[in-house]
Amino acid sequence: MDILGFEDKTSLDDGEWVKDFPFTGLEGVEFHIRSVHYKPYCRARDSLYRAAALSDDPAKQEELMAVISAPAAAEHLLINWRGITLGGKEAKFSPDLAVKLLTADDSHGVGEKFRMAVGWASAKVADDLMAKVDAVAKN
Repeated sequence: MDILGFEDKTSLDDGEWVKDFPFTGLEGVEFHIRSVHYKPYCRARDSLYRAAALSDDPAKQEELMAVISAPAAAEHLLINWRGITLGGKEAKFSPDLAVKLLTADDSHGVGEKFRMAVGWASAKVADDLMAKVDAVAKN
């Protein structure tokens, strides 16, 4: 067993750029995003989930979970983006705009696609980090 790297620290702070989404309509889009396991995000999301769990209506709980996790994702996971446009012009990243997109319930499906993309990208970053950890462990 080669123990080289056992003291290495893996930082989730920096995030990474993710592109090539497996969904149509996201061609040219890139997210600078952190892992879904980023601790500040997990703490914020879990706190919001606990508050939503106090509701007695299961349908309301599910709706609340999706909506209330959006600010946590916008604040902690998304760092920046490229290729997001508004009326043909580049839409500058802001957490406020990210929350609007993450909570959008529009007839064009923009909000749903954006939510899927953020979830997929953040999970991909987590998978990439786990692959790096596995590679070090197999040395």
